[in-house]
Amino acid sequence: MVAEGARITAITLAGTDAASRLADGSQVTEVTVGAGNEGAVSVVTLSSTGEATLAPNATSTVAIIEVEFAKGQSQPTLHFVEGLRGAARPV
Repeated sequence: MVAEGARITAITLAGTDAASRLADGSQVTEVTVGAGNEGAVSVVTLSSTGEATLAPNATSTVAIIEVEFAKGQSQPTLHFVEGLRGAARPV
């Protein structure tokens, strides 16, 4: 996720539907930094055994993102992108 006209300052799973369904899986959710890598990534596996899912055909929250607006910007634009690199590998 990248922000145009803003800077992503935080991303969390806390308080989301994904967090409430996280069973024996794992998650990495972090702000990314560096030239061409500014944004946020989140990789969530709810369960390694397939026992946890989000509700089908429903809206679910999977992350909460905080942004800091650039001066003069009233509404940032957020974009999904591939290839941002967190502490581990590109997502």
